[in-house]
Amino acid sequence: MRRTLSVLGVCAALLFGGAHVATAVTDWSWVGPHTTYDECEQSVQAYRDAGGVAGGCSFRDLPYTAEDGYYFRAWPIP
Repeated sequence: MRRTLSVLGVCAALLFGGAHVATAVTDWSWVGPHTTYDECEQSVQAYRDAGGVAGGCSFRDLPYTAEDGYYFRAWPIP
């Protein structure tokens, strides 16, 4: 159940992410933020289990925003 919710959450983030939707179709996208590294790794695994291609997690300190956290790069699932 948790894995299913994670996959749905990642898919929803890619589909309804606002500005990321335009670039997600043709390019790698950042998926996040996740509050912990373990949460990010679980999300990566769920994304890969759903058939997607994803990189590893890394912490991003985004200037002038409150969206700091762990992100991973993902290619959109066709």
